[in-house]
Amino acid sequence: SQTMLWRGFLATCMGVLTIHWLDQLDFDALDFARAKFGTHRDFGLYTDDEANYSRVFWWYFWEVPLFAGLGALGGLLGALFVKVNVRITSWRQKHVPVANRHRRHAEVVLVCSITATVMFLLLRHSPCAPVPLNLRAGSELNAYLPKLDLGDTSAQAFEYGAESKDQIREKFFRKLYCPEGEYSLYGQLFFTPLAKSLKLLVHLGEVGEGAAEVASGERQHMFGMDALFLYFFVMYGLMIWTYGVGAPTGLFVPSLAVGAALGQIYGRGVASIVGAVDSSIPVDLHTYAVLGAAASLGGATRMTISITVLVMETTGSMQLIIPLMLVIFFAKAVGDKFSLGIYDTHIKIRGAPFLIGHEQTGPALDKLRVNEVMADDLVTLKPSPSVHEIVAALTETSHGAFPVAEIAPSAPGEPFELHGTITRGALLKLLQHRVGFQWPDGPDGPRQFHRNEGSFHAGVEGLHKGDKSPSTNDGTSPRASGAETAPLSSGAVSAEMDPPRLATSKSLLFERASDRSELIETLKQIPFKAPPITDIVKTLTDEERAARVDIRPFMQRHPFIVHADARLSRAYRLFRTMGLRHMYITPSKPFVVGVVTRKDLSEENASLTLGERAADAAAEGLLREDGANSGDALRKKMDAAELRNELFRDRSGNNYDLPFLPYYPGNVDEPEGEGRAARVSDEVL
Repeated sequence: SQTMLWRGFLATCMGVLTIHWLDQLDFDALDFARAKFGTHRDFGLYTDDEANYSRVFWWYFWEVPLFAGLGALGGLLGALFVKVNVRITSWRQKHVPVANRHRRHAEVVLVCSITATVMFLLLRHSPCAPVPLNLRAGSELNAYLPKLDLGDTSAQAFEYGAESKDQIREKFFRKLYCPEGEYSLYGQLFFTPLAKSLKLLVHLGEVGEGAAEVASGERQHMFGMDALFLYFFVMYGLMIWTYGVGAPTGLFVPSLAVGAALGQIYGRGVASIVGAVDSSIPVDLHTYAVLGAAASLGGATRMTISITVLVMETTGSMQLIIPLMLVIFFAKAVGDKFSLGIYDTHIKIRGAPFLIGHEQTGPALDKLRVNEVMADDLVTLKPSPSVHEIVAALTETSHGAFPVAEIAPSAPGEPFELHGTITRGALLKLLQHRVGFQWPDGPDGPRQFHRNEGSFHAGVEGLHKGDKSPSTNDGTSPRASGAETAPLSSGAVSAEMDPPRLATSKSLLFERASDRSELIETLKQIPFKAPPITDIVKTLTDEERAARVDIRPFMQRHPFIVHADARLSRAYRLFRTMGLRHMYITPSKPFVVGVVTRKDLSEENASLTLGERAADAAAEGLLREDGANSGDALRKKMDAAELRNELFRDRSGNNYDLPFLPYYPGNVDEPEGEGRAARVSDEVL
């Protein structure tokens, strides 16, 4: 939906902005006001002035089958990850259930303890290696860069400026338990967050780290095979174990990091074979690290387009778009042969009613009718039920929605007149904010009115524009005996109901449609999730329990329906296409009142019909003023037709040419001035 899209868009924007703020505060909090944002990249990238990406990533045409093999390997590892994680999840559901918070917490502590112990042992027994020559104190950082064919690097610097040499050495070549002048080979990968280790696996060596060793042949690769294998197996095992634990561990970054290590290992194997054939052909390990990350994540999640874009944007590997697509395709194809993706698998384990594509379903949907699977024992609510009836429906059932009907069915399956439907969440919020409440007559006369305890009209007890606040039998205000509720929109005004108007079926809670729309939107936002009914019941006073609630303005008047003898596949497609949660079933032979074609739904026809409706309303309003002087109904009808024609003429007396109409979208629901225009607008509403 558009609402969810924009909420996600805003949440993403604010999340990234917050991360950039925190990153800058961590780097230099004292100079935050003059900091230049947008100059640093996220976890997978070096900055633009550090690496020439067009010279970092490349590939040969004969590597295409090798890329396919890497994707297939990622698919196999993803399927193995899903299979083993399912076994662990089944064990976890039996012995560490979600309801047992103490066991869940103990498992998280155990995972943290074992992870910390394994990392410490690896760091303590890590082999050491000399710090690259151009990163040592007193050496020139860019002295050996031209030998790596990275172009003009005289102005290049690491991420934070001229003093970058020490930062590179301290962040990525940690000493730990090694002697002075050396760094820990395992600590380079294990003693760093996963996001940074991913950055190292993909990019380390691009800006000349270790250039002297590479040029002299002393060291050809930045990582040893033992470190890569250890990193791959340890992180792969932890990823399998921790996914589903009672802590937010995530899957994307661990899977990318594991895949990057796999790509480095795979690329080293390819480089060894190619070197034995022709040593003059260089193989780009950075490319294999990127493709390995994509293969691992694609094999675990089975997503395609989003993974391609994510990996490409994260690593800055625009040149690898074709290999990325190929690798992810094979990862998904091979993984699907053995299991579902990890997300689909956990949806199935949890029993969530997720509907897959209709083309993936079996023949049962086409062989069954809707009435064979429907529930016919429905719990209905009246258009103005009592608070007690609403509380009983919410506490005695777990239904997500309730049909609204004047007369409830006397037996299961009996047809009834459907006025609309209202969701459980809407009922909870109406009770929580005391919206639409009506009270019966009091000893001093009629006291039937709508009331909104939570509106901004607190000075008049939530009544409409200065109406006298009612009092209880003991002379106190009903608000004084109840709990305070959260404020709602100022548009949520209420209208006092006098007895003559009570006979009409029209709800008087709102004077205009805009008031209703504003309040409904406010109820959606504050709060996002209503408290359970057991908590709301405790806040209801005796007088509020005796009230009735007008739910007509808040119900869905036209829910989706399907015939009882329709095939189940039809209902399935409606649920998937429209994102439904409930659907009501009508008799096999319902009554028909008309038909609508595609042409009737066009914007031009809708504008024409709305303009005619406004003209009819205006004509009726003018004739109502002269009704006392004319008693001839036929004459009134003729006058109305003439007046309607006049409304469709311009100032020169010419008729408007269709599709142009004297109507502007949105003006029907806007406040009008006094006089005839205001009456016409109200009639249209």
